[in-house]
Amino acid sequence: FTPSNLPNIVENNPLIAVTFLVKISSLPSSKGYFSSLASMSTTQHSMEVVNKLTTSIDLPNDFLHTYISNSITACQNCKDKAQQNRMIRFVCVFLQNLLKNKINIKPLY
Repeated sequence: FTPSNLPNIVENNPLIAVTFLVKISSLPSSKGYFSSLASMSTTQHSMEVVNKLTTSIDLPNDFLHTYISNSITACQNCKDKAQQNRMIRFVCVFLQNLLKNKINIKPLY
């Protein structure tokens, strides 16, 4: 499959997405897939995939920075207050997991 298919796979089968991304992470072609993941909508499944990847492989710093920035922007741009609160909670838990797993995000912010 192609990088443009990745968001659909992340939403429909996050475990397959994680397995695939771990397998291709060392290939030069993986950059397109990580770019696709970083730019997709912030959802519970995308955060689950990124969280699992952070404990499985060394992610490129620019990927993690872009994903976190896009997640924060998605929270800010959410018009529905209930949905915004839910998304903020998801992003906070995601960031807490990064810190708990000692993923270095200090250079990012």
